[in-house]
Amino acid sequence: MKSNENWLMDNTGDIKIKKNIILTEPEETIAQRLQNKISLNYKEWFLHESEGVNWFGTENLEGNIGKKLTELVLDSQIKNYINSDKDVSKILDYTTDFSNNGNYNIKISIATNKNGIIKI
Repeated sequence: MKSNENWLMDNTGDIKIKKNIILTEPEETIAQRLQNKISLNYKEWFLHESEGVNWFGTENLEGNIGKKLTELVLDSQIKNYINSDKDVSKILDYTTDFSNNGNYNIKISIATNKNGIIKI
């Protein structure tokens, strides 16, 4: 496996397997990495407790779901997370929809450092 490849996952996070495990293209690797980072709750992964978005809070930090400024705070965290990625050049388009029932939908278009464009 090349260093810019990863196992391709479906939309549920399962590895796609046909006859063999399917590998990603470079842009898919970046998109998957960013999707995983965004969906990770803050302090959820014991190996990197500073990773993740503070969706629900921890014993020391209140979460963002249910707050009046939820969308603004989450958007800021997510944009900072994306912009800090080593392969991201800039965010081209960023739209969110935070509904009253707690659904948080994100659509992001990103330019990579190698002039690729990915959408998550």
